[in-house]
Amino acid sequence: ATRSPRLPLEISHMELSEQHHLIGRTVTFQTDLTSFGTGQVIALDLATERVRVIDADGQRWNGNMDQIEIEGTDDLTEGKT
Repeated sequence: ATRSPRLPLEISHMELSEQHHLIGRTVTFQTDLTSFGTGQVIALDLATERVRVIDADGQRWNGNMDQIEIEGTDDLTEGKT
């Protein structure tokens, strides 16, 4: 019997939120105390508030949602009720 490959829990769980409005949005993300990068959100996990971003060079960054800012807005929580 062949077994289907299993994705790591983190990846499969993050991909459950693919339809979220942040997927594909350009964001600025904080890499350390004084450094920032820019990229697109490719996955997020609303339960843990973790986000995955890819930059123009193909480098991936994983972090907390409070470490990103959507380009063109002042607050990540814009539009939340």
